[in-house]
Amino acid sequence: MAVYAGTVTAPALLAWALYGVVLDVRPENVALRLGDHGFKAVALRRPQLVDVSGMTESERLGLLVNQVLDDHLFPLADAMRVRSRASKRQLNGGIAQGCAAAFGAASRLPGADVDVLQRAHDEFLAACPQELGRLGEMVRLAEGDREGLFYLRRTCCLFYTADHGEKCASCCLDSVEDRVANYRRILAGGAIPH
Repeated sequence: MAVYAGTVTAPALLAWALYGVVLDVRPENVALRLGDHGFKAVALRRPQLVDVSGMTESERLGLLVNQVLDDHLFPLADAMRVRSRASKRQLNGGIAQGCAAAFGAASRLPGADVDVLQRAHDEFLAACPQELGRLGEMVRLAEGDREGLFYLRRTCCLFYTADHGEKCASCCLDSVEDRVANYRRILAGGAIPH
């Protein structure tokens, strides 16, 4: 769920965070190309901005949350829960991580304004149902002259249980200290151990 949530929402979340616009990511405007394990590609059928003229900043954020969560990711998670043994908390943990991933990945790009991205993540999270905020936390780390945002997940995605799976970088089976150390390695340009 986290990979899909992050892939679908990243353009919309970053368009809002950096430019104050709302990209149309309603389910009917998203096209998927399926692969052997999930999806190969995601695209918008009609890449377009929603007309937000006359809307306040708060209304634009509410519209974004509604499109991303209420109209798209929460119904998808509900459908997945019916067809699998995944719990609502586990799937919502993937949604929270996927949304946080957009801000985190963008924060580590050269020239990124980490303050703007952290503030945007905090504003987005405050507009979401409270349960998402309890499923993990965003941390800001610095290593040398590099800085970035990283998500510490509190729910397991169970990727390590797949035939080809392993623990993910934010695996809650690892201690917070180990995950922070792994994230610091990323900032320093190194690889993480799993």
